[in-house]
Amino acid sequence: LSHEFRTPLTSVRYMAELLQRGRVPDEARKQRYYETISGESERLSRLVENMLDFSKIEAGAKEYRMEEADIAALAADVADRFRRQAAFKDFSLETEIADDLPLVRVDKDALGRAVFNLLDNAVKYSGEEPRVTLRVRTAGKAVHIQVEDNGIGIPLAEQERIFEKFYRSGSAVESAVRGSGIGLPLVEHIARAHGGDVGLESEPGRGTRVTVRIPVGPPEEQ
Repeated sequence: LSHEFRTPLTSVRYMAELLQRGRVPDEARKQRYYETISGESERLSRLVENMLDFSKIEAGAKEYRMEEADIAALAADVADRFRRQAAFKDFSLETEIADDLPLVRVDKDALGRAVFNLLDNAVKYSGEEPRVTLRVRTAGKAVHIQVEDNGIGIPLAEQERIFEKFYRSGSAVESAVRGSGIGLPLVEHIARAHGGDVGLESEPGRGTRVTVRIPVGPPEEQ
């Protein structure tokens, strides 16, 4: 976690100092620095929010505010925010959102954060040319929110542990991809709080698909 904070803070401070001292005369380069500073600042904000949520979950104090929501609109909004906030990265994000999705009782902030975390993971672990797909559809009595990437994948032997707090797969560590190990545990907790669950399919070298299943009816009716 300390490394997660230190890396973006160092980058932001370095670029801000160069700009402040007038050491970046090229306007195009300035714009790239501004975008990086903005993106890393957003990343720090999300990390703080994730840590606060994680602390509340650990203390049994996390509360969810359920209300009827348009999942299609929520997913599209998260995808748009992710594209803007990660604009300084090189990646492709496609959305496949069904038109006939029912209204579902969810905590919009929490579910949006879960989807954002999945998109962020997908880009981080997808190498030099990330291709990510966000799919939202109905299946039976549930809405499925799925994020698929073309990344490094997770060995079968490690897949059962990937939702443990602070756990990071060997392939992630070997690839020197930074991470805190709390993103996926948060996603799983949010899904369960909505009466749903999370499924993972992955193959080393071929990518990962994570599916959040949220029941259409209120959790207490499931």
